[in-house]
Amino acid sequence: MVDPKKVFKKSDDFEGPLLTLKKGAQVKWRKSMCAPCNNTRSQPFDMAYDAMETFLVDHADQMSSWRRLAWTDVYGTDWEQGAADLGRYFAKQMCCMLATQQLPIPDDLIAFLDGAPRCPSVAFTLCRNWRTADLHRILRRDGRPQGATTIVGLLTSTAYQRDGQFSGLDYGYRIGYVQFSGDWSAGSDRVSWWESPEVDLPLVGGGLRGRVDWSLSKVRLRLAGGGLLSLVEAASDI
Repeated sequence: MVDPKKVFKKSDDFEGPLLTLKKGAQVKWRKSMCAPCNNTRSQPFDMAYDAMETFLVDHADQMSSWRRLAWTDVYGTDWEQGAADLGRYFAKQMCCMLATQQLPIPDDLIAFLDGAPRCPSVAFTLCRNWRTADLHRILRRDGRPQGATTIVGLLTSTAYQRDGQFSGLDYGYRIGYVQFSGDWSAGSDRVSWWESPEVDLPLVGGGLRGRVDWSLSKVRLRLAGGGLLSLVEAASDI
């Protein structure tokens, strides 16, 4: 289990936990790749992430109602390469996480980073978190122009075993209310977001129970005199 509240980053320009960073580029791990791989070779992956982050920030007021995302809106006519390189950005993060935790790195992830068109044992997916989307609306209403877009960082990751062997990993990351998942399951064959010109954006946490729990959290914080920071922390506790 990798708890983002316990993942700490110290560098020349940042020191603190990686839960609510303003820039996703701060998410780094112990050095586990040579400099050429982590710089020149992976630069297209970083550029694809930056393009996606910019798109999400620019459309944060609208995307909460979107059920699908067209990759051409993010990457233009070169959407296949851009969407795949976005997947490779998170594949690199997964590999670095596994190396840091001294866990084996799946062959599919390595092959994907080396240019394979698919990564069959990993399902890379997107979703919208209803609670954080509502928080974005509240922050914008209360005069915070960035809304929830500064809530950027890791979600809790869980590793699994089958018959005593490492067999699965749930990796999660978010930019505002949009969540990115990389779910590895040994021996599986699943599709990922770059294999189609459009990707689903399912809404999570927006069922009746989730909405009631969030409403109660807001009432409790209001009665306790909690400010916007307390509300952000409540929305981040997912």
